[in-house]
Amino acid sequence: MNKDRADLDVFNAYNNEDLVRAWCALEEMTARADKEQATAIHQAVWALKKQISKNVLRSVSKGFICPSCGLKAVVLESYCHYCGQKLQWNINENNI
Repeated sequence: MNKDRADLDVFNAYNNEDLVRAWCALEEMTARADKEQATAIHQAVWALKKQISKNVLRSVSKGFICPSCGLKAVVLESYCHYCGQKLQWNINENNI
C-alpha cells in the first residue's frame, strides 16, 4: 500500500468526514503542484494527522507518555507540548 493511501485510511478510520474531505482536496492539489507546493501540502497533511487523538501511554519509569514522540505528557493536557499530537486520556489496563 502506498503512503498516500495509508494516510487516507487513517482519516477514514476515525470517521471524520471533514478530515477526509481536506485530505482529498490536498491530494488533488498535490497532483498539480510543483515540488515546493507539494512539500507544503504534505506538511499540511502531517498537521491534520496531529489533530487525530491518540491514547496516552503509561510507563512505569516515565509516567504518562505521548504515543507519537515518546516524551512525557502533562497530565490531562489536550496536546503534547513537544510534538503537538492531540492526546486522549483513556487510561486503562491495556495501556499501562
